[in-house]
Amino acid sequence: VVIECNIDDMPAEQFDFVMERLFAEGAMDVYLTSILMKKNRPATKISVLCKVVDEQKMTHLLLTETTTLGVRSYQVSKSMLERSFITVDTKYGSIEVKQGLLNGEVIKIKPEYDQCKKAALKNKVSIAEVIKETKHQIKKEKND
Repeated sequence: VVIECNIDDMPAEQFDFVMERLFAEGAMDVYLTSILMKKNRPATKISVLCKVVDEQKMTHLLLTETTTLGVRSYQVSKSMLERSFITVDTKYGSIEVKQGLLNGEVIKIKPEYDQCKKAALKNKVSIAEVIKETKHQIKKEKND
């Protein structure tokens, strides 16, 4: 289910709090979109993707933790790649990598951001360098 509401009168700092609460309560995804409402008022649309069983809980949270007076919801379908994880040893340390598989074949790889960030700070290099090195090691291991 996707649940949405438009907000034009809530302090920006509170969106972080609301997002954290939604994720803590089981939201599968939460995202904010800048929109224009009637009379060209700038606003933010909060969109929450959740399981059908969590719809009431998410709706309650949006109604009590934001300034909205109402929400809308609708059923959606979702297609996802199968996921697996590997650990890659790099000169910056071990980095976990998420793999996206389609019919058992790896078609996407993505080094885990938090681990890359930690390695970049520890080694005093850019995060882009850690990601590049991780992907290089994956290709190297694949060819060995």
